[in-house]
Amino acid sequence: MANPRRSFAARTGAWPALLCLGLWLPGCAGGLEFAAVGAAASAAQAGSTVVKRGKVNAAHLATFQTVVAAAEQAIVDAGLSFEERERVHDYFVEIEAEDERGANYVFRIKRRTDRLVSYQIDVGWFGQDPIARLLLRRMQVHLARNPLPGIDVISIDELNGASD
Repeated sequence: MANPRRSFAARTGAWPALLCLGLWLPGCAGGLEFAAVGAAASAAQAGSTVVKRGKVNAAHLATFQTVVAAAEQAIVDAGLSFEERERVHDYFVEIEAEDERGANYVFRIKRRTDRLVSYQIDVGWFGQDPIARLLLRRMQVHLARNPLPGIDVISIDELNGASD
């Protein structure tokens, strides 16, 4: 009886790919290493904050003006100076700030509905990701202080299923 793997490779012409894969992943453990790396990358991107190309994106259930005020307060909290505030439309604001070393920070806030707002904090390609995350957390602190009427505020412990 013919080997099923060999006959599959012969029928489909996939034997060069299978040979390369066999040489590239020697032994059984080789595949597990790549699976672990893939799982770690998925877990990192599944978090609430993903910084990509110097930009962190988020959304919040709040009014547009509340999110704009939270961004301005986060800028003040960090000791950044306002450079420019440009309202492009009634549903989009771009706020530029700068630190003492001349690094630029751009907050882009978009109204999606009267209760849903998305925003982006751009620290630049060579900016520091921890600063973007810190500014995001400061915005979220200010947003948590002003919840939307009719929206229940749930603690992290309640989300994780912890009981008191």
